[in-house]
Amino acid sequence: MDKALKKAQEKGIKIVLLSRKTSGDFFDIFIAPDNFKIAKSAAEFLLQTMEYKGTILMLQGVDGVSTTKARKEGFEFIAKLYLEVKIIKKRGNFLRSDFIKIMEEIHKEGVEFDAIYSHSDSMLVSVREVMKRLEKDKSIPMVGIDYIKATQEALINGKQSASFTYPTVAKEGVEAMVKLIEGETLPKKIQVESIKVTFENASIVEPIF
Repeated sequence: MDKALKKAQEKGIKIVLLSRKTSGDFFDIFIAPDNFKIAKSAAEFLLQTMEYKGTILMLQGVDGVSTTKARKEGFEFIAKLYLEVKIIKKRGNFLRSDFIKIMEEIHKEGVEFDAIYSHSDSMLVSVREVMKRLEKDKSIPMVGIDYIKATQEALINGKQSASFTYPTVAKEGVEAMVKLIEGETLPKKIQVESIKVTFENASIVEPIF
């Protein structure tokens, strides 16, 4: 990827990256919410709900990408401050289908947990479906990131504790590209703010899709 971006830049092509950053520096602008900051906020909310003790099931995204890394490390940055907090990690690559299998395996192995932190709300959809089918859908704190339509419904119905919006930044990307083409100077990194969504404001905050 970096080689292709480097060649593009050498030809004068403007490059705007959205959401996921590459390992190199061959781009003009990177636009995204701050995943590390969001994950820290998710940890602070979930740990307070758990009274700073218990076992958290962390549902991880695709290995090696910047989004997954930041959403893991930001959460652990806070969680490691509390000795009575344990984290069990399971990787599902942001896919609902992966976590159907994973949750079934967890059930067979008898893995116990007190709360769930998911790198993506999409994975939590599968988690709830499997837990309900296995009659394990007890009320436990669940926090995710992205805030999709299914999450809005879950928050309103008390099936999820919180979510953090993750704007697609398509609008910001187009606007930045136009400004670059017109010769305007822009910062190398543009951060888009995230909103914490709970039962209190779920009915008024629009899902990202």
